[in-house]
Amino acid sequence: MIHLTSGIGLVFEVGFALFCFVDVLLAREAAVRLVPRWVWAVAILVFPIAGGAGYLVAGRARRAAERRAAAGATPAAGDATAVTTAPAGPTTAAAADGAHDAVLLGQLRELNEEHEAMLARWEDDLRRREEQLRAATARIGGTAAA
Repeated sequence: MIHLTSGIGLVFEVGFALFCFVDVLLAREAAVRLVPRWVWAVAILVFPIAGGAGYLVAGRARRAAERRAAAGATPAAGDATAVTTAPAGPTTAAAADGAHDAVLLGQLRELNEEHEAMLARWEDDLRRREEQLRAATARIGGTAAA
C-alpha cells in the first residue's frame, strides 16, 4: 500500500480502503463498471485513496440504478450509471414478489388452520381429562363418605 498520510489520516485511509475493498468483493459482476472486479481490488490495495475514490466514482453502479433494473423499470433519461441487465424470466420482480407474497399468505393460512385444529383437539382432551378427574374424585369422596 502506498500511504499518503500518517496518524489519524492513516486510520481514515485504511478504513476507506477497507470499505471500498469489501464493497468490490461483495458487488455482483454486473454492478462493477469499466474494468473487472479484480482490477478494482488491486487498485484499491495498491493506491488506497485514489483506487477507492476511482471505484466509488467510476466503477461502482449506483444503488438506485440497480434497484430500478431489478424491479424491471426503465432507467431515467441521461442516467449513465444505470445497470442495463434486465431480470431473467417472464415476469418482473414486482410481479414475482406479489406472487411470492400470495403463496406465502396461503401457506400461513394453512399453518394457522392446522394450529387452530390442534388447539381444538387439546381443549377437547383437556375437558375429557377434567371430567375423568372429577368423576374419579367423586367416586373416591363418595366411597369415603359411605
